[in-house]
Amino acid sequence: MLKLAMLIWFAADFGGSCGGTMQSGRCVMAHSDAWYVNSSFDRDVATITTPDHLVVVSPTEIDVDDHTRIPIEASTQTVDVHIRRGTVTLVADGKTIAECSR
Repeated sequence: MLKLAMLIWFAADFGGSCGGTMQSGRCVMAHSDAWYVNSSFDRDVATITTPDHLVVVSPTEIDVDDHTRIPIEASTQTVDVHIRRGTVTLVADGKTIAECSR
């Protein structure tokens, strides 16, 4: 029982990562403290899903939770999405471009 409790605590506290490459060659990575994080890629759109957030990366913008749109350059090569304690931080080509909280 103690081992199960420790496993649940570890998963809930540390979360996970996922990612991939869009059709254009842009690398999209997500890092979350949530117990579930998933990425899916369709044509030139990447979708990051956690229990509390939905982030959609398209060629010229990033949509966070269907209400915050952050423009990005079409030439952006890497996008990192960090989700920690309810805050979504977006990093494009190594520079933080936005922080979004609910």
